[in-house]
Amino acid sequence: MIDIVLNAAKIAFSEDARKSASALIDFIRRSPEWQKDFCTLEAKIEPRVSEQAYLLGEIAVEKMRTLQFADVSLGAFRASYTELVTNAFEHGCGKDKNKKVSVTIELNPHYVSLTVTNPKGKKFSVIKCLEEQRAALSRNPSARTGRGLILVRELADNLDSTSESEGVKAIFYRPSVSLKIDEIEDLVIIEVIDGAINPSASRRITEAAHRFLNRNLILDFYKYKSEKEHATELLRSYLDLNAVFEETGKRVVILLNPSPSSAVASLNMLPPAMVAHSWDEALAKSNQAQLRKRIKQLKGS
Repeated sequence: MIDIVLNAAKIAFSEDARKSASALIDFIRRSPEWQKDFCTLEAKIEPRVSEQAYLLGEIAVEKMRTLQFADVSLGAFRASYTELVTNAFEHGCGKDKNKKVSVTIELNPHYVSLTVTNPKGKKFSVIKCLEEQRAALSRNPSARTGRGLILVRELADNLDSTSESEGVKAIFYRPSVSLKIDEIEDLVIIEVIDGAINPSASRRITEAAHRFLNRNLILDFYKYKSEKEHATELLRSYLDLNAVFEETGKRVVILLNPSPSSAVASLNMLPPAMVAHSWDEALAKSNQAQLRKRIKQLKGS
C-alpha cells in the first residue's frame, strides 16, 4: 500500500488506481498542484510495493528537469534517492512487510530536499553510520558493500539526520558545483565553472584541494559568472585551506576577474598574497612563473 500527500492534500485513488503504478504517476503529473514551481510530495510506502517508491523518484527527476536543474544534479538525486530508499526498506523495515517507509520530496527552483524516514522507533545517525562505513572500508578497501551513505555524502550538497533521528535528509541546490582540475608539474588549477554560491561549494573545493597538498594551488574564479555574490562567510574556508597548504610549504592563490561587477568580488577581502587578477600575477604569487607559456596554451589567455 502507498499513501500520497501532495502539497498537504491527500491524494485519493480508486482501488484500481492503487493497484496501478502507471495510474498513480499519471495522476500526479496531471495534478495542478504538481505544475507549481513549489511543491512537496509525501508518501508512506510498504516494502511490498517498493517499486512504486522508485517511480516517485523518477517523477521527481522529471520535475527537477522542468525546474532547470543541471543533468549532474538529476543524476545525483536519482542515485541518492535509490540508495536512501533501499536502505530504509532493508534496514528500517527488515522482514516486517507491514511497516512503512516515509519519503518527503520538496521541490522548488532553488533546491530539492529528500527526506527518507524509517518506521517509528528505528533511529539513525548519519555521522555514526559514515564513521562506521569509512572505518570498515579502511580495514577492507575491496569490500563490495558499505559505501552507500559515503556515496550520498559526496553526491548531495548537504546530508544529515532528521531532527527525530529516525531518518536522513539530503539537499541538492541549484546551481550545482562544477569544477575543472588541471595538473601541470608543481601546480594544480581548480577552475570554478559554476555553483560558487552553492552552500556546498567551499566543502567541495576544499575536498578537491586536499588531494594536492604537495603542490601549489590556483583557485580559478576568473571566468565564473553569476547574478549572486559569493557569501562572505565562506572566506574563512579559503583562509583555512591556505593555512593547511602553508604547513606543507605550498601556496594557495585565488584568481579573480578585476571587473567591479565580478560575481565573486567579496573574495578580494582575502589577504593580498592570496589574491590575483591576472594569470601572470597568479603564477608569480604561486612561484610558478616558469609555466606562463603552458598556461597561456591551456587557458588561451
